[in-house]
Amino acid sequence: MKKALLIGVGNTVRGDDGAGIHAAEKARARFPHLDVLAVHGLSPELAETVSGYDLVIIVDASLVTDTLRASEIVPSTAGERIQSHEMSPAGILGLAATLYNHTPSRAVLLEIPAVSCAFSEELSALTAGQVEACLDMVTGYIAGS
Repeated sequence: MKKALLIGVGNTVRGDDGAGIHAAEKARARFPHLDVLAVHGLSPELAETVSGYDLVIIVDASLVTDTLRASEIVPSTAGERIQSHEMSPAGILGLAATLYNHTPSRAVLLEIPAVSCAFSEELSALTAGQVEACLDMVTGYIAGS
């Protein structure tokens, strides 16, 4: 079983929506022992990947929070509808449990506050600062695994 995986989710040409991808790129440089993926969305294929880890951290931008938010991900047991391009973190874990009979011991969603998702390759000042704070949180999760 592999120890830890960080999945950065987002779109780098939609301003702050790229926060998860920016966090993944910085995590790759900062934590060489951490497996890192950067994806545009959570697709069903990720269920196989996450089933092979003890710790999974998903990082994404959020327009509904104004502070960095961390929440435990509980696998969905309701049989979430499988969609080809976008599933919830809970749906991915539920699919991993169903198909591969394993989920990570711990899974966390880190939501970085987003100000604007307009066409831009730049993060807002607030979101850029929260990417750095997010990486500090990742340090804590890795140390605890």
